Amino acid sequence: MAKYRQYADTIIVTKDELDDIHAFQEDVLEYGLIDMDEYALENNISFGTSVAAVVFEFSKRANYAALIISTILGMASSMKEDLTKHVQSANRELNKIRRFMRDNPRYEKVEIEVPFMDFDDFRLIYGKGVVTRVKTRNGWIPME
Repeated sequence: MAKYRQYADTIIVTKDELDDIHAFQEDVLEYGLIDMDEYALENNISFGTSVAAVVFEFSKRANYAALIISTILGMASSMKEDLTKHVQSANRELNKIRRFMRDNPRYEKVEIEVPFMDFDDFRLIYGKGVVTRVKTRNGWIPME
């Protein structure tokens, strides 16, 4: 059985970095959780500016696909189903934040508190993130 812990953490990202994080999560969902295709995951996963590697805490970037697939293979089917649902929900929420940033071009960065599921060698965003503040040229603005 896969060992994990759940907790909230704060990330601060630009619009482009948020796009990279969303693309990474989508790749993990499609090729890691649904298709479970290590080769496709390795070839399609998106690291962009490598912010995804930092946010998702890969200890050995070259082996990320194998780490994800082997962890998922070690899960009970009910846990895998639950994780799939949570990652789908997280991806929908990340997409809403991406649209929010696109619709507000004066925001340069966004601070988001997100729930993570942390495994031995990586972590995934598994639920709704909350925007806590945004950064403009004039500084940070708290969100209520």
